[in-house]
Amino acid sequence: MFDDSPEAAAHLLRQPEVLVLVDGWNVAMAGWPELEKTFQRQRLVEALRTLESTTGARIVVVFDSSLDERSLPPASVVRSVQVRFAAVGVTADEELVAALDALPPQQAVVVVTADRALQRAARERGADVVPSDALLSLL
Repeated sequence: MFDDSPEAAAHLLRQPEVLVLVDGWNVAMAGWPELEKTFQRQRLVEALRTLESTTGARIVVVFDSSLDERSLPPASVVRSVQVRFAAVGVTADEELVAALDALPPQQAVVVVTADRALQRAARERGADVVPSDALLSLL
C-alpha cells in the first residue's frame, strides 16, 4: 500500500480516536472546480460528514476567511464535522499548524492537503498526511 493512496487514507481515517484536519479550500477546489465557492464548501462539508459517519474519525475542516464567504450550509443540515474559518489576515494553513501545535503529543492526527509546505509542517509535528486527491477518492 502506497502512503499517498486512497487505501492508505482509508486505513488512517479508521484509526481509533483519530483527528482529521482538512485544508478546506485546497480539497474543495480540487474536488469540484466547476462549482461556485459556496457550493464547493457545502459539497465538501457534506462529503466529510458522510465520511465521518463511516470511519468514526473526528473531522475538522478549516477554510481561509473573507467576510463574504462565512455562510455555512443551511441550519437544517445535520452536521457533525466542525467547520472553522481562519481569522481575517490568517491563512487556513497557519490555523491548521496552530491546531497541530495545540494538540497533545499522543493525539493521532491526519492532515489532508496537497500543499507541500503544510504537508512538511504537519509531518514535522508528528501528523500523518493524506493528499487531497486521496481523500477525494474516498469521498
